Amino acid sequence: MIHSLLLLVYASVVSSWLGEKRAADITTGDQPYTSILRTEAGTRGDLVLLGRLGDTYALWDHAKKTTTLLPASDITSLEIALKATSVVLGTK
Repeated sequence: MIHSLLLLVYASVVSSWLGEKRAADITTGDQPYTSILRTEAGTRGDLVLLGRLGDTYALWDHAKKTTTLLPASDITSLEIALKATSVVLGTK
């Protein structure tokens, strides 16, 4: 009984902390992945896939600081890729 109670409390605290950390990474743009979404209306890039809720995709638009919900039936393709990182080489 005590073990189950500790497990429930621990799982709740850890999942809350991980959720807050992931949300902070997404909203500040620190997420290493980006999504390119194609629909019949056009192509939208630089989105972060938050998840799928039933037949709806939840996407974060960092430029507008908004969440967009799109039905799966409206999406032609969804590509998830690593963000391009610029590397600055120092000289001695």
